[in-house]
Amino acid sequence: MPDHGAPADIADWDPSPVRDLLMSGSETETAALWPEALPAISELFDPDVWVANHTVNKYGVGAHSNLYNVESQRDFKEWLQRNGVTVEAYAEAVGTIQYVSIQLHLLSLMPQARSNRGWRVRIMGFPSLKLVACGLGSNYQGTQNHNQMGRASALIRSRALEMLTGENKQELERWPSATSADWEERGLMPEPVTHIRDLDISTFDDGQGAKLRMIRNTTVKKEIATFFAVRGETADNFSLVGGDSLAALREIASELGRRDGSINPFADLEDFEAMRLAALDGDEAFQRYRRREAAATRRHVARTVELQLAARIERMVEVAIASSRAVLLVGPPGTGKTEILEQVIDKIDRTPEHFGFSGEGVDAVWVTPEEEWTFEKLVLGETVVDGEIQSVEGDLLQSIRLNQWLVLDETNRADMDRVLGGVLTWLSGKRVRVGVRRLPGKDAVPVYLDWTDQPESEMREVRTPPSIEYAAGSDWRVLGTYNAVDAQRVFRMGQALSRRFKHAPVPPASAEDFQHIVAGHVNTESLLDWFQDRVTRLYSAHLEVADTHLGAGLFVDIPAYIEHGLRMAGPPEGEDANDSAVIAAVGERDDTAETDAALDYVEGLPSSGDRDQILSPEDSQAVLLEELLAEAYVLSAGNMVAKYEPDILDDLGRSIVRMKALTPENWRWVRDNLHAMRA
Repeated sequence: MPDHGAPADIADWDPSPVRDLLMSGSETETAALWPEALPAISELFDPDVWVANHTVNKYGVGAHSNLYNVESQRDFKEWLQRNGVTVEAYAEAVGTIQYVSIQLHLLSLMPQARSNRGWRVRIMGFPSLKLVACGLGSNYQGTQNHNQMGRASALIRSRALEMLTGENKQELERWPSATSADWEERGLMPEPVTHIRDLDISTFDDGQGAKLRMIRNTTVKKEIATFFAVRGETADNFSLVGGDSLAALREIASELGRRDGSINPFADLEDFEAMRLAALDGDEAFQRYRRREAAATRRHVARTVELQLAARIERMVEVAIASSRAVLLVGPPGTGKTEILEQVIDKIDRTPEHFGFSGEGVDAVWVTPEEEWTFEKLVLGETVVDGEIQSVEGDLLQSIRLNQWLVLDETNRADMDRVLGGVLTWLSGKRVRVGVRRLPGKDAVPVYLDWTDQPESEMREVRTPPSIEYAAGSDWRVLGTYNAVDAQRVFRMGQALSRRFKHAPVPPASAEDFQHIVAGHVNTESLLDWFQDRVTRLYSAHLEVADTHLGAGLFVDIPAYIEHGLRMAGPPEGEDANDSAVIAAVGERDDTAETDAALDYVEGLPSSGDRDQILSPEDSQAVLLEELLAEAYVLSAGNMVAKYEPDILDDLGRSIVRMKALTPENWRWVRDNLHAMRA
């Protein structure tokens, strides 16, 4: 994290110039105090990193009368009148300045201050209450509603907490987002405020003191509502601990705004505004934004290292979904079927009209079938409530009622022929009865699955004859992923059901593409060529044997294991580690004799005994590297390899040894240890 110009000891920081500015009583006074406050602020916020500015908000014409007659609640207005406080007297007490505000934003986010864009560290002073509010705030525009913005601030805060780590995350947890208690009541007041400037209100409301609404107009409600982290302090307390609060906010904001190549909405102005607008639209829109953001993160990774999906395959998935009601992505483990499906759904969600959909976007519900699934779980079941039988919507009916696409991830985990057997006819485009709906105190009525030519799905109650219809719209889709290679928990899909789905193949990446993929997972530059060569050989050995194809996702973590293993082993005999010497030692080995021996072993020779030779440090490291490669392979792909039939495993072993992906001795070790993984 960069140096932000903080004093060596925060206790040495003098907050009085900042406090005086925040409590100033006129524009003239504020203008005179800003040149004194700015150097103090710059001690905490490095001007090379932060941009600081200030604003003054005066009460407009008629504002004091509005405070007295409208904003003040009846009990306070009556108290004022009983105590002889007129509108004019109240105006004099409140003063001419509503608030003074200091804004600090990261230069990397905005080169110049923009009050209606982005987010910032903000300090607001309310002179009439001698109150200071500190926190992190976004912005408001036009006629946006303060309650709506308050809810949005809570959502933005939840995203900020996910971005932070360690002490900064713990610190932000102590800073709540703004609520109506802050802009209406006493939420920002750590203790009762019994004076509005010189007006003593200690006898009002049993001494509980002022509420912010007594001195603020509608604009302030909106400005307070933009805080996604805020705390209030008395002006006197700010003089004591204000430096600590501002330093904490600086560190939180610095981490939030850090640009490290990842998807971070707080580090980019446009990304932040997209998040803010989604939050303003409510929970559902924000969750949709989060799904889009997650998909964007996956796309970022996929395009650079992992999911090198051929353009033709991607097009096929997109067109299949656009043109068919039911689509399955089918491929070996590790090919990224789930991620691909998420990406395509996100793409359709962003531009539905491009794919022929008429809605504003796509909302999809994801479920993972389980072995015990039945028709009742997916379609329509029953339960007992207070001794009465009551119907329960399954995931399918619920998705239609809510107009959500249904995504069945890893459909092979359940016997889908048994689960969907009752709706096969419906999947072919016909209306079918799926059961009856039972509700307490009501007659049972039949439930039908149907289709409609309208884009949106719906549930409708038919009066004559009485029935419930779940009609899937023309834009509705049921999608899924299917892995027929996973023989441990796989249910083969019958022909009748299989015909109802379009099958989009997701094959493993080519060996050439895999070399680029695995390179993105290597941190040790000197080992890059070795990793690309040896891990790609392992991957290619699987591609060579038809029934052992695996996706890149099962191999890309191999470099991390080896790098950690080498680091934990440490330099040999107190010497510095020399990766180049290790690679050279591995590269100089003549594997011809060992390859022949391993091929004989695959045919049934027993494993070798312990080594009986003393190895040099370089040879010792080379042996360690080979062993770590075998271990990483077992950890990453062993659970799949262990399920292969013996003859297929023999074929794979020949391929691995012939391609020199593993040494014969280490393949022997792998095969011996696969037995423990067959449980």
